[in-house]
Formats: sequence, structure tokens, C-alpha cells
Amino acid sequence: MQGIYSLITQPQHPYPGIPPHVCQLSGLIILPSLEYPTGPVPTIPASSWADAINTRILSPIVIAQMFLPLLTHRNNSSTILFLYPSISSSLSAPYAAPEVTATRALSGFAASLRQELRLLQPSNGSSCNVDVVELRLGNVDLGPQYRSSHSRVPGTDVLAWSPQQRALYGPSYLSSIEQRPVASKGPGAIQGTPARILHHAIFDCLAPAEKTLFGRTKRKKPVVYVGRGARSYGIIGDWLPSTLVGWMLGYRSSSVWNDNGQGSETGWEKV
Repeated sequence: MQGIYSLITQPQHPYPGIPPHVCQLSGLIILPSLEYPTGPVPTIPASSWADAINTRILSPIVIAQMFLPLLTHRNNSSTILFLYPSISSSLSAPYAAPEVTATRALSGFAASLRQELRLLQPSNGSSCNVDVVELRLGNVDLGPQYRSSHSRVPGTDVLAWSPQQRALYGPSYLSSIEQRPVASKGPGAIQGTPARILHHAIFDCLAPAEKTLFGRTKRKKPVVYVGRGARSYGIIGDWLPSTLVGWMLGYRSSSVWNDNGQGSETGWEKV
């Protein structure tokens, strides 16, 4: 942090004979890991919840807190950019509670920070030019190497559950995997948006904001959608009832308990 502070406060001499200049901190990109534990809430251990909260919620907040003094030190245009997957959180998808919890918490923090920075008045009396942008990701194709490095057979985590959990959640969980519109990183069978679109979107968010005809700086869009399904599933989750969303996606519940209170494993065992 001290090295960055020196770059943006003291004149830098890149080569002999070139006039010194002061660097500008254009923005901060915060991208938590896209890997989230999945499954019914009772099957996710407390350690996985703690890891998700610490790495996907607490760490981004601490990083933004550490960089805020640098971003607000000078009255230059800069951006705090939060990137996170949005499809599961938009649909309140079942068996994705850690992802839904983390992304919604991060979105709430970004919204509150955005309002806070708009009210900030530096000592020189000019308004603060730090924008907070949420980049909500859909399915982005990052290439075959990324897909192959994260490939695993979906549904194998059911084997680690207790017999009661398999009987209670197994059929509906496996059904949700089959009908899932997209994973956080996107399965290989789904054609995602090219990665260059994501690159262009990040560059546009970090670029200085445009000015109006009257010379005033425009506010950047608070939310930007990138990736196949990001915007459409966001609209579906906002406007359609949850029962209708579940019916559209093929989610179904299953009655697996018999009269003696014992679970039947025939549904998931066949799979």
C-alpha cells in the first residue's frame, strides 16, 4: 500500500530526460473466487460456510476498505469494480445457498458504498469522482483450458451424504443439476459469451466517465451485465413468482418418506 501511495503522490521519473509525472489510480477490481460449495444446507459443513463468508464477503470488504484512502486521495476519476456471478442469486436457486448469500451480500455492500461515496465531499469542495460498479456475470466462455481444469462429474457429492440426507434431498438435488441453467463458471455444454466481451466491459468500467453537453461528468451505470443469461435471468427473478420460475426451470420436489418415517433411496440409487 505504501508503494502505491508513493506512485500517486510523488513525481515519477521513468527514464532520464523525460519530465516527471504523477501516476493515477484508475480503479480497483475485486473478483472473489467463482467456486462455491453446492448442495442442501444440512450437507454443507460449517467450515465451508466460514470459508465462503471470509473469502467472498469479508475479504472484498477489507480490500475495498484498505484502498478507499488511495482512491479518494485525489480528485481523479476512479472506479471500484465488483465482479460476481449473478444467475443463481437472481433466481434464488435451490442448493446454491452459499453463492446466493455471498453475492447478495456483496451487492448490498456495493450499493451502500456507492451511496456513501456520492455524499463524500473532499476538503477542496469538489465532489468525489469514485464510482462503484457491479459487474454481474452470466455464462462467460474462458476457454477449454479453464473448463477442463475445473471439470468434475456433477452429482458425485451425493455419495458423501448420510442415507437419510440422500433419501430426503437426492432426487430433487440431482434434478436441479440437470435443469440448472448455468453454473458459476459455466458447464462446457453451454455456449458462453466470449471472454473478450468481458475484457471490453472491464475496460469500459475503468475508463473515465463521459461528460455531458454542459461539461458535467456523467455517472457510470451502477450495474453492468456481462455473459449469456445474466440480464435475462435477472429479469425473470425480479418479475416472475418463484413457483413459476421453478416450474420453468424444471425444479420439482419429491416425497420420499414412507409411513414409518424412513427414507427411500430408490430414486437417487437408480441414477
